[in-house]
Amino acid sequence: MKMAFKDAHGFTMITHTAQVPVPAKGTATRRAAIAGIGTGRVDQIASCEVNPRATADW
Repeated sequence: MKMAFKDAHGFTMITHTAQVPVPAKGTATRRAAIAGIGTGRVDQIASCEVNPRATADW
């Protein structure tokens, strides 16, 4: 899973990548800590984009 946290101008402030197990044709929820940006900048996050494509791990 890859997530990109963006500001109001579309600038990627930080990305988060993790392996998340997902059942076939299912969904999964992941809670992500936003480390690496100052606490004063957290309120500047306007959106979070998640890569919609996943790869199978056999």
